[in-house]
Amino acid sequence: MNKLFTAIFFNFFSILLFADSGVLTFSEVNPVIGDRSFIARFGEKPTSKTDNLLRISTHLEYVESLLKQKDVSYLPESLQKSRAHLIELLHQYRLNMVFPENTAFPGVRVPCFIDNKGKICAVGYLIEKTAGRDIAEKINQIHQYH
Repeated sequence: MNKLFTAIFFNFFSILLFADSGVLTFSEVNPVIGDRSFIARFGEKPTSKTDNLLRISTHLEYVESLLKQKDVSYLPESLQKSRAHLIELLHQYRLNMVFPENTAFPGVRVPCFIDNKGKICAVGYLIEKTAGRDIAEKINQIHQYH
């Protein structure tokens, strides 16, 4: 997989998932699109009793759908194939339902790249599957809670 493309995709995808705004309020699963995914699927905002795994998987499903809907016909075929592969990896990640838990900031929604049990976030997973776990670990050392 083209490492430059992976880096570009990582940057785009991280904006969708995390942005760089630090701490999220409870009401947001994502600082860029908020809980738009949950509202689109269930017709209401999540509550404090809403299962976190449901919130994350709903968000990832929404992002996956947005990525699939985007017209990328202008990209070279090789990049279209790489992009489709990354979207399929995202799909597999979402279905596995193994998301990191941020135990360093209890009660506060702060993104976690790789948690203390080794569970990795969606962006980290894409990096792990395309560039290797060692690259994901290096990113985690610098940006674990960003």
